[in-house]
Amino acid sequence: MEYIKEALEIVKAQASHRPMTVEEMTAMIQSLSKNLQSITDGCCAEGGTTAPTAADAKKANGKMIGFVKKWLSINREKFKFPPVIVEEDSALLRLNFEGILPYLCVSISVDKSGCSIDVLAIVPEFENGCDLLTDFDLAILSKDGKYYCRLCSDEGEVNFYDTQEELWEKHSLVPMLEWCNDNFSTDCFLYCIQVRGCFAAQIEIVKGLPRHKGDCDREAYYKVVVT
Repeated sequence: MEYIKEALEIVKAQASHRPMTVEEMTAMIQSLSKNLQSITDGCCAEGGTTAPTAADAKKANGKMIGFVKKWLSINREKFKFPPVIVEEDSALLRLNFEGILPYLCVSISVDKSGCSIDVLAIVPEFENGCDLLTDFDLAILSKDGKYYCRLCSDEGEVNFYDTQEELWEKHSLVPMLEWCNDNFSTDCFLYCIQVRGCFAAQIEIVKGLPRHKGDCDREAYYKVVVT
């Protein structure tokens, strides 16, 4: 599930050559990730196996997006700051959170192999101001009627689940909820820095500025909780 990450790198490179708004960055990330996915799926289909049709893929993606939306609704009150769907299509959701800095968003994209759940900082005040804070990606495989994550298997940790929905929930959605509750708090700030045109961001307890005396183009803190 590297489509979002590859698209993010392309957008960051593009933004280094011209100013881009949050909306432009988000739209370009989504468009590129879909194109990269289509290329990969097309290559996989050339080996002689029958590739799923576009309609089949859209139906499967829509089913999983529907599951995620239902899960978000059921678990809304478990979030300290409830999620708000600000963008949606058949294979993607983008979330902001009530009372939280709008530069922070969660992008959830799905395809036949699993999902990318990426927490992004998109900060228009900075040139090339887009960075991945963390992810909860999932690559689904099955064995003996059970489902597990290939990414965890590659690292030597495998947990098996009875259904894909259970795998989605316990592997990715619950950890995402817990991360949001841990990092979206009144004592946390989004720290941003730009060095020679390269942008980076992280959430931390404020320690004061300047952090990097004279060796960076710009740095800033933003309150994570804005209400």
